[in-house]
Amino acid sequence: MSFLRPGLPRRVCLRPEGRESVGPGRGTGKEHRQRVRAGEGGGVATDAETPAAPKPGRSVYAEYIAEQIQRQEERKKSIEARGVTVITTSGTLATLLLGLAALTTKEQTTFTLPTAAQDPLEWALIAFAAAALASIFTQLPMRYEEASAEGLRGLVDTSWNDSEEEALDAVARNRLTVLKRAKHVNGLKAWALFAAVSGEALAVIALAVAMTRLF
Repeated sequence: MSFLRPGLPRRVCLRPEGRESVGPGRGTGKEHRQRVRAGEGGGVATDAETPAAPKPGRSVYAEYIAEQIQRQEERKKSIEARGVTVITTSGTLATLLLGLAALTTKEQTTFTLPTAAQDPLEWALIAFAAAALASIFTQLPMRYEEASAEGLRGLVDTSWNDSEEEALDAVARNRLTVLKRAKHVNGLKAWALFAAVSGEALAVIALAVAMTRLF
């Protein structure tokens, strides 16, 4: 029994090689499927042309926050190292000034400190002392925020099976708390270092003025 409609010509024909062709210019079913995959069958898009979905930026943000914390740690070490330098130089110069003062007050001495140089030397000694005190402030063990052992144990006990997204969110929020406190404490130490360096500079100026009045 034929399922072709009467009066319509059958479009299936045989090629000279004996292969069947379905419709004019379409070739065999296998050839047609190959052209479709290659993008020739009426502009059909392939899987390779489909744009990939953009990856979330959460890992980039988490890494950036971690870098900021590392920078604050390096800043803390730098401030404390320079504070030690100011303490050392201020102490050395203050010791020299005290030795000079002892020399001027020694009995039977032939050296007399000019009156015009006394005030600058006193101001220099005070400025060196203030610089040393401000530098000591940079060495104080101030409180920084950090992960506690109890908090980390709680993560293991209650949140060990969280998804990666949840873990990144929790860690990022914790790091922001650490970063905020570190910036605050380092800011205080930076101001103390600025005061120490300024005091030392004033002391050097006063000392230079005193030296000019000695000779």
